[in-house]
This record gives sequence, C-alpha cells and structure tokens, in this order.
Amino acid sequence: MSTGNIVPVVLLHAPEEAAEAQTLAQSIGEFGYVVWHTGQVLVGDVVVKELSERLALGGPVVICGTARAAGSKWLRKVVAHVQAVNTNGRPRIFPVRMDSDADLEAVGLSAKIAECSVDRRSGLDELRKALAHHFPANGSADDEPARTGSDLPTGDFDSWLTRVVEYSNVAVRSFRERLRPDIREFQLPDTLDADTFLAKANLAVNRRLYGAGVLLFSAAPATTVGSAYIQCVHYSGPDRTAGQDGREFVGPIMTQLLDAMTFIENRIDKTDTIPLGSVAAQPEFQFPMVCLRELLANALCHRDYLESKRHTHVRIFQDKIEIVSPGRWAARSIPERLDLQLADLMSEPVARNERLSSALRWVRLVETQGSGIPNALIDCAERGAPPPTVMFADEMVKVTIFPRRDWDTATIGRRGVQLEASANSRNVITAPKTAPAHDLIQCEVCYSEVPHNDRCAVCLAPLPTNAVARPSRVESTAPIGEDPDQRPSEEAARRTLSMLPAAIHYARALSGHDYYETVRIENRGMVGVEIIGIESNQPWLSVLANSIPFILGASETYTFAVVCRPHSLTSGAHRGAVTVHTRDRAAVTIGVVVDVIQPRPYPDYVGIDFGTTNSVVAVLNPQTHRVELVQDELSGSHLIPSVLVFEDAYTYKIGQAARNEADIASERTVRSIKRILGHSHERQFFDRVFSASELASLIIRKLIQLAEKKLYRDTGTYYSIQRAIITVPANFFDLQICGVLDACRAAGLDIEEESARRAVRAAQARLGEATNAGVILDEPAAAVLYYIDFLRQHENSAEIFSAIDSNDGLRLLVFDYGGGTLDVSTAVVSRAGGSLAIRILANVGDNSIGGDVIDLILMNDLLRRCVGRSEHLAFDSALIALSYKELAERKERDHWTSAVWMEILRARSRWKDLAEAVKVELGRQEQVEIEIPSAMVLRIVDGSTRFATEPVKVGSMDQSTLRNLLQPVLGKCSTLVATVLNLANLRDSDIDYILHTGRQSLLPTVREHVRGLFPSVKPSCDLLEEEHLKVCVAKGAALYGSMRDRLMSPDARVYLMDEGRSLPHSYGVETFEEAFVPKYDVIIPRGSKYPIQVMRHYGREMVPDSGQLNLRFYQNIGMRSSIIGNSEVKFLGEIMIDADADGQPGCDVRFVVGANRTLEVFADDMPVVVQRANLQDEDAWWR
Repeated sequence: MSTGNIVPVVLLHAPEEAAEAQTLAQSIGEFGYVVWHTGQVLVGDVVVKELSERLALGGPVVICGTARAAGSKWLRKVVAHVQAVNTNGRPRIFPVRMDSDADLEAVGLSAKIAECSVDRRSGLDELRKALAHHFPANGSADDEPARTGSDLPTGDFDSWLTRVVEYSNVAVRSFRERLRPDIREFQLPDTLDADTFLAKANLAVNRRLYGAGVLLFSAAPATTVGSAYIQCVHYSGPDRTAGQDGREFVGPIMTQLLDAMTFIENRIDKTDTIPLGSVAAQPEFQFPMVCLRELLANALCHRDYLESKRHTHVRIFQDKIEIVSPGRWAARSIPERLDLQLADLMSEPVARNERLSSALRWVRLVETQGSGIPNALIDCAERGAPPPTVMFADEMVKVTIFPRRDWDTATIGRRGVQLEASANSRNVITAPKTAPAHDLIQCEVCYSEVPHNDRCAVCLAPLPTNAVARPSRVESTAPIGEDPDQRPSEEAARRTLSMLPAAIHYARALSGHDYYETVRIENRGMVGVEIIGIESNQPWLSVLANSIPFILGASETYTFAVVCRPHSLTSGAHRGAVTVHTRDRAAVTIGVVVDVIQPRPYPDYVGIDFGTTNSVVAVLNPQTHRVELVQDELSGSHLIPSVLVFEDAYTYKIGQAARNEADIASERTVRSIKRILGHSHERQFFDRVFSASELASLIIRKLIQLAEKKLYRDTGTYYSIQRAIITVPANFFDLQICGVLDACRAAGLDIEEESARRAVRAAQARLGEATNAGVILDEPAAAVLYYIDFLRQHENSAEIFSAIDSNDGLRLLVFDYGGGTLDVSTAVVSRAGGSLAIRILANVGDNSIGGDVIDLILMNDLLRRCVGRSEHLAFDSALIALSYKELAERKERDHWTSAVWMEILRARSRWKDLAEAVKVELGRQEQVEIEIPSAMVLRIVDGSTRFATEPVKVGSMDQSTLRNLLQPVLGKCSTLVATVLNLANLRDSDIDYILHTGRQSLLPTVREHVRGLFPSVKPSCDLLEEEHLKVCVAKGAALYGSMRDRLMSPDARVYLMDEGRSLPHSYGVETFEEAFVPKYDVIIPRGSKYPIQVMRHYGREMVPDSGQLNLRFYQNIGMRSSIIGNSEVKFLGEIMIDADADGQPGCDVRFVVGANRTLEVFADDMPVVVQRANLQDEDAWWR
C-alpha cells in the first residue's frame, strides 16, 4: 500500500450481528484503518456485483467469527471469492473468533485465528500485528494531510481517500438521474440521502471522497486534482497552423465528458433533417460518434490523474480528431510499438481507475468492461470510417479518430461555426446541398421514425436491411426561386414536439409487478399543437392521461404516465410503443422495451407488522431458514416509518425517505393511515382520489418490494411474494380488518380465505380442536409466538418448559402498547399431541390511548408552556391544538390561502415530531431540556403567517412531570388489565410472565405502573428488551406463516389454537322493541371463541309482507343494548334477503366469523353480500 493511503478493511459479519461487528470495527479503526461493513454480507451474484470493487482493491478482509457466521454458507462463498481474486500471494483474510464455539477451522481458512473469545485484548493485539505486518497503516484519517493539485499521492489514485468532504449537490443529483434502472432499483435507490448514496457507491468513506468521488462530484475537481479537466481545441484546417477556437471544461467529470461531446458535435460537419413524424432532428455526423464517445470516456477512465501537470486534450482537425491523455493505458499486455491500431489493445483490459470506470458504467457513459474498444471498432466499420490509431510517447497516449470515407471533405471546417449559431438560436439545422435526401424507416427497438441507414439515430440499434423506406414528408415552404435546401423548414420550426425520455427501458422487470414511467411532452415550437390522443400498441402497456384533447401551447409541457404490467409476458425482452397523436401533424412515438424476469414463487409467508407509526417486515431466509428483518433503504433500520409521500400522481416513496420529506411536503404526505382504515376518508393527490385502503395498499406494496429486494440480495434469486401474514390490534373492528384485507388484495397479496378454512378443518380433525389459519393475526398472538421461540434460549428455559408441561401451562400477559392502540391479552402455552399449543384466553384494547395520544398529551403541555413566551409574537396555539376538522372549518371561515394552509400543516407536523422526540428521550434519560424552534411559533396576521424571530425556551420535562401528565392513560391501563384478567378467569398472581411489545413500554412511567399491578411476578419474568419491542410482532407473524403451510402436517411443532381465542366485540343486529327506538340484539356474544357460526331462523312473522328481510349488523365493545348515542356500538353494514325465494316463507340465516375475524352471512346456505358501511369519523387531531 502506497505512502499516505489509508488501508481499507472489509469487515464480514453475519446478518443481524452488526452490533458485534461495530465493536470490532471500532478496534480496527483505532489501529489506523478505515473499515467497511454494511449490516450484513451479500452472497451469490451480489458478491461479484457489489463487493468485487472493494475486494479488487487488494485490502485485508477481517471475519467477525461468531458461531452464526462460522456455520453459514455465505462465509464459505465469500472466502472462496476472496481467495479466487487474490493474485499477489500474501494473506488477505484475517479471522477473529468472537464465540468460543465458532468453528472457523471448518471454513477452510489457512491464516492464524485471532482468539478474542478467550482474551479479547490479546486477540485484538494478534489481529493488529497481523494487519500491520501484511497491510501497514500509515496513520489514521485525522493524521493525513490535505492534498491539492501539486500534493497528490505517489501510488494508487484509485484507493486515495482524500480529505475532501464538500461535494456539489447538483452534481450528485445529475449523476443519480442518469443511473441505470437496475442500479437505481437494486443498489442505489432514490431513497438514499446523498451521504449514504456516496458511501454505498464506494465513492466515499465517513463523508470523505475517494479520488474518483472528487472527479465525479466536486464542483471543480481541478482544485484538488490539478490536471482533472479537458481542453478542447477546434482547428479550421488539417494542422495547428489554422485558425482555432477552444474551451476548457472544469466541472464534474461527467459534465466535462458531456460538454466536451457537445463542443465536438457543434464543430464537426453534420447533416440534419427534421422529418415530420420523428422525435427530433436526426443528425448524421462526419465522424463515428459512438467510437468518439467511447474513446474519450476511456481516456478519462484510463488516464493518470497523479500527473498533475498534464490534462486531457481533444484536438479537432479538418480530417481527424486527436484525444491525448497522460499515462500509458493499464492493459496487462501492450505491444511494444509506437504506431498501434486500436484492435491491438483489446486483450485483457484493466481499468487504471476502477471506481471511476464503474461509476461511468452505471450512468451508461462507459460500456461494460472489455466492450468499449470492440464497440468503437464496430461503429467505425458500420459508419465507413478507418479504425482509430494509437500512439504511446513520453508517458502520453494519443488516439486518432478519422472521418467517414464517403464524406465530402471539401465542406469540412466551414459548416461548424454556422451550425453552432443556428443550433443555439433555434435548435433547427438545415441539410447541406451535398447531403443526400433521407427516406424514413421505423426502428424496431425504439419505434422512432429515422432516416434510412445502418443504425437508428435515436437508440443506435441496427436497422433492418430489407425494410421498405418511405419518402420524408418534410415540405418546403421556400418562396419560388429560393433553394429549399438552404433554409430551415419554417413549419417544422413552428411545430416542434419532443418527448422525454426518448425511449423507455424497464430493466429487470419482475413479471408480477407494475412499473410506472412519467413521460413529458414539450412543445418547443412557436405555436400551439392540439393533442388528440395518446395510446399504446401492446396490451401490457397502458397510458394514464387526462384532459385529452387539449392544446399544448408554445413552450408548454404536459405530463402523462406509462404503466407496464408484464404479468403475462414470458422471460426476455418485449417491445412496444406509445404514440401521441396530434390534429395537424404526424404522430410522435417513443419505444418501450421491457426485460422480463420470471421470479421464483417465495415458498413461505412474510410477516408484516403494519403499524400506525412504523412498520416491520420479517422474512424466512430460504437458505438459512432463519427469520430475518427487512431494512429501511435509507436509514438501515428495521423500523420502516409508515409514511408515504407522493412525488407525482403515480410515483411515491415510503419509509425514512418519506418521513424526512414530510415536513416540507405535507400536502403530498400520508401519515398514520392505519388509524382511518374502515372509515370513509378519501384523499386527493394530484388528480387521483384514494381511499384509506388504497393508500395503505401502496405502503404494503412497497414493503413487499423491500422484502423481495432483501431476498435477492441474500440469495441471488429473484422471488415473488404473494402471501403475507398481516398483524392487527386485538380490538380492531370488523370494518378495520376488512380495510386491511382490501389493502392486501390491492397490493397483490392472496388472502387465501378458502385455503384457511381447509387448513382449520384438517388440523381440527387431527388434534380434536380448532387451530387458527387466517392471514390476519392478532398482534398479541404474534408476539407470543415470537417470545416462545425466544424463551427456549432464555436463562430460565428449564423452568419455563416445566411450567408448559404442568396442568395449568405457562400463563402469560401480553402488554402491547403501540403507536395507535394499547392491547392487553392473556395466553397460555401447553402441550397438545406432543406439540406446543398457544391459546389466547382473552384480549381487550383501547384505541384512545395509543402512543400517538401520548405524543398529543406532551404536545399540548409544550403548547401551554410556549404561549406568552415569545417577545415579538403572540403565539396562536390553537392553530396547532385544534382537531383537523376544526382547523379545516376555520380555514374555510377565514379564507386562508393554500400557502398559509400548507405552512400551518407543516408546523403541526413539526410539533407532533417534537413531542415524539421528547417522549423517546424520556425513555432513555431522566430529564430533557426543550427549546421550540422559531418556525413552529406562529399566528395569522392579515391573511399571512407570521413566525417568531427566535427560538422559545420552555424549560425541561422530567419523569415526575410525565407521570402526572399520563395519569389518565395509566388509569385506563389498569382498567384494561383488570378486564382481561376477569375475562380469562385469572388473578394477577396466576401470571407467570409479562411480555412487553410496543415502544411505549420503554417509558419508565408505563413500565413501573404495569409491574406494580403484578407484585408476584419476579423481575426476571418481566420481559422488556428494546430490540424485541417492535420487531417481535413481525417476527412472530413470519414464524406463524412458516408453520401455517404445515398445519396439515403431522410434524407441526407449534399450533395457535382457536380454543380460547375470543372475540373482543360482540356481533348483533338492529331490532325495535319500541317504535323508532332501535336496540342491539346480540347474535354472537363478546368473548366467544372463533371461528364461530350461529344459525338463526327468521319465520313468517319476522319477515315483512314484501318478503324482503333487511338486517342491519353492528359490533359492540360494551354491554349496553342501546344504539343511539352509544359510542361503543359500531354499524358494520346491512343485507337484503328475499326470504320467500325458495317458495317457503321465512329463511335460516347463518352468521359466521371466520379465521380472519370478519363477518360472513349465509341465507338458506347461500352466501349473501354484506353492504358494508364506514366507521364514523372521529373529531381527531389527525387526518
């Protein structure tokens, strides 16, 4: 490793063992090394694609050798890969035994193992010495001096970690906009912030840019790397004695390349026509442009940036173009001659600057390694140009590109300046007199109508040789006596339409997904164009467009969406087209190509804890058979915020990326959607209206896609997930569960109602009692499933299983305090037929005291403190405290503008976030100091918002204050615990363990209160670990899903029994004991075990004379029978039955609550569709 470089260390560790790896990484960092580790090791094809660049640097690889890591297949794969690419013979793999039972010898490692499991200090010292011997570190990052153009490293530029931490956001954004779709979807998604993007792209470490990162993202790379710019000079003759004009390009390297190509295009000879029906002007250049771009890009990738006095030159002559760059190309075998053909360099290509090369491949400015020179030669052959020549001299490389042999060189050098002026002023170019007239032919790849030639001028695909061309329809508007070839077509200039992108390519499209692409039509002409229709030519392509027909004015744009649904397509490439039809000119067409991949059906269920605030997704890894958690793409956390932000009508983001943007895009943001499932809420975004279930389905669909991406990264196999177990609060109403099921259907999941019934019947026949087999799982039941698996490894495992084997079984209380609800359940775990049986004895819940409500309690206290404390502004706290309905009414009454409305919503969102942050901190420390930012203190003055000029200090909040504020909440907690024990016929002394789920239990006030209700439970049996609080529900759901398919198998280990799984609500119908006074008549009592069905006969006397029996259904969480004014009774829906349909008066009505806890109705054994209602909206703070 060269002097001055920091040695990069790749740290390999098992999934979910990032904590152990981070500890080891800190120690390695103290040795003077930079450490890479990303949360888990990627295997299969991903190793080659994502780790090969890091491994190719030749640095050391340290293995965090836990028992889990040593026993996994991925470690052997990665070790084999590292050993395969290790060509210098020195050791590269340095194993560290972290667990005493980690069998690292079985992995096939020859290096000495650092024994940290016995004596950590001694083991780390062994590791330090081994690394220092083979890969000496030359100081920590803080010791390395900054370098500028004259102070560069003397060795390997590609691994030079600079001191530069500033980068151009514009350069990063431009680069990301050009990323290949497969890179954007699977490696560098749009949800990453800039710092994370640069780190995952291997272009920065700890915000410090590598040399390649400086070239790509510094606003002026030459300030750090003195020679990092391109100088282009145009000579009007065959040598340097002729007149010239030139320019130096000093921006980010991608911009340099593109600007240099534009400079060249505007100064070389070309012929252009603007045929009606084409996308844009179709140029024919004097030089082979694909060849030119490839060789200029290769010069930038292969040049020596450590040569600070020499930059890249491009010289444009009348009969050639020269590209001169410093440093010999890094090919392994170059013939020792000065005059070479380009073909002489095709063997064994090696990139001098691999990071830069990889990045330019991602944005399609460089082809795949080894294909650039062949592509350049092919382009020369197809364009009729001689092959380029190469010369090496004085550590410089000069490549010479020649014009096409059939070009009229008499005009070369004269048209350049004229064309540039025309292009800059009007973007319309006329054809020279010597150029042949072009006929039009349609490209079979991009469907553009282009001049008849060897290649398509838009996508460069080969054109069919046997196609029939048609004459160009360009009409001359020149007056009599004037040559039409010497002036532009005025009509073409007046009516120039373009579409962006010029072609659509869906790479790696999984057949079960939908893909959206936004297309923009721009009128670059001077008069309006009437758009009369937009259509596709394939059934798997559809167009989403509004307001057609319409006039697209000059300089105006119009946006529509193209949807690709490759559900029925076979694997491979499929082509289509989208055409825009106009009233008075030919249609404009863009091609669509979709590369379809048929994914393998995922054999198990994913578990989804769809939370009010955060969601968690768990999958069963098909290779390791372990339950693993999906990570948020931006934060890397297992908690994925249940927040959605629309980017346009058809594209959106979720998770931390959406949460980060929510404050500044409140009008495009959806939060806490789980709260309004089953309600009549509809929201409009852009020009589309969404129900609550449709919005929830968008989040669920993205969660499923995140799970599929994780499976691909972990296994190298594309999977299609069609089945999931979705958890819901124990007290969710029927309509809310139906909303969840509707969202699952819309997200493409199979809710499997019939297979659930079959599984229930099969298990009941074998065990003698019913088991649950629905895809909806109560959150407490999921938590119990996870904890039973967890308790097998608990220090009290012998005591636990002794209790399970007893007559009473192991009795648990589950305290599930999430963001939206508090559920309390009791469960018992016992033996049944040799397997573990889990019975939920009773569950109750309360939606009025969830974690969001705690946030509002804290927020209102902070609002009270803030009033009157701002010296220059009278804070209108009602703008924050009012319910959403009240605020909307005030908006209408006071005629607020949309800008004022958005600012108020933004401020409310920030207050809520602040209160939540205070709550989280009080879960970690005794006291929190609080300051209110000035942008959150506001009022309305003369129809405009006014903000405080400085922050407002409101003092501190401690545990005592919090306890006083939460007394009403804690009282309801006590009531729920007492109710659930009563329903289960248990006393507090009967409970063996308390299981906490949900993050509100992290508050000491809540935890201590619950512990006080069970004095006989030992502290060690009150289980609360932060890492389990939120993830246990999703993991339990995935575990349940893994067992669900095995319910019909005799070897099932754990069953979730329906005996004891009781309904939190009763079901009933409306009756009238008195005229006009409806009463609630119970059909299925609260606490009934389900699945359950009840038959009721409605005789002739109960059916109106019309024979039409109308039944209205309700759910009741209480005991009162009144309906009017009773908030505990919720209207579900109604049915209308023809009671005389079979010729007999009256009918038998069967009421069924199935495995998913939803109501189904049958009349005389025929299913009846329930016309479902909506839950009544509450006057809530949220929308």
